[in-house]
Amino acid sequence: MDSGKKTWLSGLRLDRLKKSRRKSELKYYEQYEVESFILRDHLALDRTMLANERTFLAYLRTAIMVLISGFTLLKLFGSYTLLAVVGIALIPVSLFFLVFGYIRYLHFRRQLSGVRVGPIRYEHETRDDH
Repeated sequence: MDSGKKTWLSGLRLDRLKKSRRKSELKYYEQYEVESFILRDHLALDRTMLANERTFLAYLRTAIMVLISGFTLLKLFGSYTLLAVVGIALIPVSLFFLVFGYIRYLHFRRQLSGVRVGPIRYEHETRDDH
């Protein structure tokens, strides 16, 4: 950043990342310039964001199934002590899956939120990495 080039992260998330506990994020994101992003990079970011949403939905689906399993064990096998205890234990486990998945989703969404700054280039040029 000492060369005065505008990076794709400058101005948007730089202040938040400087205050962040993870200083390595700042170093990783600053290495790319706005001009170096081409269509392929923007599409890769779209795929990453969609994968993050799919992962959250998988956590949500798992939490719902564990919760339903817990209630089913309580309803069908309430007279059996061991199965009732397992059913009761599955209810907070489902809440754990839900909270963990949501926190993970928010964490990665925040990491990806500052990526889009530059214009999309449709040229068939590659980055000058070599």
